[in-house]
Amino acid sequence: TLAGPWVKTPQSARLPGGVMGADAVFAGHLARHLQGTAPHGSIAAQPLRQIQSVGPTPKLKGVCWIQKGPRDFRLSGDVTTDVGGLWAFGPARRIMARLLKEADRMGPLILFEPISDGLMARVKSVFEAVLSDIQRAGGVIPSDQDPGYTVVCNRTNNTAHDRENGRLRAEVGFRPAPSISMIEVALNVGQEGGQP
Repeated sequence: TLAGPWVKTPQSARLPGGVMGADAVFAGHLARHLQGTAPHGSIAAQPLRQIQSVGPTPKLKGVCWIQKGPRDFRLSGDVTTDVGGLWAFGPARRIMARLLKEADRMGPLILFEPISDGLMARVKSVFEAVLSDIQRAGGVIPSDQDPGYTVVCNRTNNTAHDRENGRLRAEVGFRPAPSISMIEVALNVGQEGGQP
């Protein structure tokens, strides 16, 4: 289970008990999010559509809970099915999926090319272009010293033995943007200092 608890929506009225599993809502929400302009961002930041009410929320880790906020329903977090935890953070996993897709796309195009400095530079350039697009859209956080990502594809990580045997390696690192879905603050209006 990725999401919980049971929810009531206009569509669930036709189902037994008038409720539907939150996983279906989660899947639809994720699909809409991935079609947007910044699929690497957190799905927890966007309101969920057409939810009328939710069931009780048990306390389990690693699950996105649908919760009622002040104005709408939202997911409590953005996790994936990664059991090991390395790629449990949803936005990082989606960035990695985009990089893997690019690697799969490039593979057949360079399959029979001899591994040279020029080929390694081209591979590096392709990954940098993908990460640059993600960084411009806010999915990777730059610092004063770097753009928020690194790509190494040269003789330092591709030994002569590997190159002679047709193996090419690109090492990619990135600093994904943290996801903050919502911050709620209650302010005492009219009191000195606006104390929360």
